[in-house]
Amino acid sequence: QLGLVQRVVPDGDVDEAALLLAGLVARHSRAALVCAKRALAGTGSDLALDAAQRVYLADLMRSTDAVEGLRAFLEKRTPAWRHA
Repeated sequence: QLGLVQRVVPDGDVDEAALLLAGLVARHSRAALVCAKRALAGTGSDLALDAAQRVYLADLMRSTDAVEGLRAFLEKRTPAWRHA
């Protein structure tokens, strides 16, 4: 009900499911993942939303990867992350 669980797999499939999820996460920019982790650290209040917005604007959108991501989207290509 709280949305804490996204997917449940049988015990024997846990390793495979974890590797699949890790592969999906690894496709993203390190800079974006670091900002997402920081933004999620304080979730649960209006103050947390304000903090997430500050992380997004002050950190992520000033990163090299943010520019690359936007360019790749507009050019309809896969981004080449620099993780910076």
